Amino acid sequence: MKSKHVFQFLHVSSAIKLTVFILSAALLVPLAVSCAKPDTPNTETTASAATQGTGDTTLPADTEITDDIPAGTDFDGETVSVLYWEDAENTEYFTDGEKGEMVGDAIFRRNAKVEDRLKIKFEFVPTKGNSGNSENFKTTVYNNVNAGGDAYDIISAHSRAIGLTAYSGLTRELTEYPVINLSKPWWPESLVTSSSIAGKTYFVSGDISTNLLYMMYVVFYNKNMTSDLHITDPYTFFKDGTWTIDKLIELSNGVYSDVDGNGIASADDRYALYSNVLHTDAFFFGSDIGGIDNSGNTLKLSEKFTGEKMGTLVEKLQTLYASPDAALGSSSGYKPVFRDGRALFIVDRADIAISDLNEKTFDMGVLPAPKYDENQEKYLTAVGNPFSLYSVPVNASEPERAATVIEAWASESYRTVTPAVFEITMKTKYAEGGEDAEVYDVVRRGTVFDLSRIFWKVFSSDSAPDSLFQKAISGTASWSTVVGNKKPLQNTIKKIFDAFEK
Repeated sequence: MKSKHVFQFLHVSSAIKLTVFILSAALLVPLAVSCAKPDTPNTETTASAATQGTGDTTLPADTEITDDIPAGTDFDGETVSVLYWEDAENTEYFTDGEKGEMVGDAIFRRNAKVEDRLKIKFEFVPTKGNSGNSENFKTTVYNNVNAGGDAYDIISAHSRAIGLTAYSGLTRELTEYPVINLSKPWWPESLVTSSSIAGKTYFVSGDISTNLLYMMYVVFYNKNMTSDLHITDPYTFFKDGTWTIDKLIELSNGVYSDVDGNGIASADDRYALYSNVLHTDAFFFGSDIGGIDNSGNTLKLSEKFTGEKMGTLVEKLQTLYASPDAALGSSSGYKPVFRDGRALFIVDRADIAISDLNEKTFDMGVLPAPKYDENQEKYLTAVGNPFSLYSVPVNASEPERAATVIEAWASESYRTVTPAVFEITMKTKYAEGGEDAEVYDVVRRGTVFDLSRIFWKVFSSDSAPDSLFQKAISGTASWSTVVGNKKPLQNTIKKIFDAFEK
């Protein structure tokens, strides 16, 4: 294999560390919990958070859960090579030492513990592997598989990059290795269930991926504006389980104001909802509608995707975004509108609270994505695509060892990295009050995943289910045309399934 260059981060930046303040309220519950009904906030959890916010650093008892790796497992100092995406948005894999930064130090200690426990040495091999570089990541793995030399033991990249790599037949089926116990809390049940193909699993994620936590979709809102406009604080509706699409539309009605007086809608005006079309996925998946149904021994287009419920959702959102109260801004221009106090709501990934909204001058609240209606059992949270999936390439020389390392890595992340994040939150964010803690608790419990997003790169010309939904919302495609032309979607999904049946 070609020479490996081990890339080392200097340290986790303070911005990344601060981002964790916002995200890790989710860690009040085990990452696998997805079946609890979260419409009513967990008051017991909130009370615990408030207690720890005053300085009690006792961690939840469930962090003592351990894996099933046999005691004394010893790989005799062997090197474990990890191919990872160097263009990840947040540090995840390693740091080069303890720098006095709690999360970065925890990542360093996690790796050291795994190395000492299994008697291995990590070697991290960088390559580009974000969404735009998915083909590069796949090709890097493909070339390695066909080179006939040393193999990577573990591969990890952006969810779409690993999806494309797995589709290309380059990853092993992980359920062949029972040392990876998918019933453990560091593997989210919702991801395990929704990412299997005919009962087989080709990639995993959970506590092992810090980027997964950063990418949870939420709705931020301007508390000052709700007061100024005499709008009921939407947290009230979250609290009683009535935060729905209709409620969002109701609260948005009449908020628009032509602030600059030029007679046309512009970024200088006041809006109810100002966001980007990419993030309307939060409404799609938050309404309990998916793209691919993997519930049987095959993959098929979800009936919900072209059903009456989806049609109603599209119609409501089209109407909202066609009104002056809501707008879809550019990828670079929509966040400042909310940050500068000119929008009531923004829907986005949780990490923008620090990365883009840290200069706001108003009180900000957070909500989960709204339910489709009040009959929906719980709030559901889409996770942004830039989270990491982990797998074992087909040519790994010792796949059992690789699987063992993945399980130990995830297990130790659950006990070492997660508690570090948790304590930072307890001593800072929760000291301001319990509302955000309650919301993030619910947000994390409701995370949902869909194979149509992981295999997005297999669909041609942005024709994946979420892309078609986005086009309909933005008015660049007719939803009736999408419904009447399901065949291309069905053919691609069949192609995906067939790739794993060879």
